[in-house]
Amino acid sequence: MFFCADSNVPDRLRAALGLSSPYNFVYGGSWRGRGRCPPCSSPGMRTGKEDKVNILGICAADLLNTLEYNLTCEGDDSRFQRAVVYHRLPESVAREFESISKEKTSQLLVELNQWLAEKKRVAKSDSGKKNNKRIGLGIYSFEEVLPGSNNNKQ
Repeated sequence: MFFCADSNVPDRLRAALGLSSPYNFVYGGSWRGRGRCPPCSSPGMRTGKEDKVNILGICAADLLNTLEYNLTCEGDDSRFQRAVVYHRLPESVAREFESISKEKTSQLLVELNQWLAEKKRVAKSDSGKKNNKRIGLGIYSFEEVLPGSNNNKQ
């Protein structure tokens, strides 16, 4: 989800990373058209180890839930799950891809955030309906150095 919701860091992961206490990380509220990403992707808001671990846990759980759902769903009821992956590209293309993908996905997430904020505002005023869904779209990038490469940057 665009906003990270109530989630505790699992004990084993917290211990492995040397975190001192269960840290409950909650993002809420709405950014209603302010044209910026929420705190989990804003500069300066994700520097703490506990913040990063909470975001990691939430995003990993969301991805695994989507994978599990898609393995067990029937017919065309699957959730959105797509990837674009290329191998053996030069560093210059990797940097350019990083830049353009950040720009385009940030624009998409801001647009979707604005849309969801409006829908949530309307849903709050319609108290006769049950509002029990958590929805969202998670986007991440990755990069790895392939075997046999002289480049150690990851």
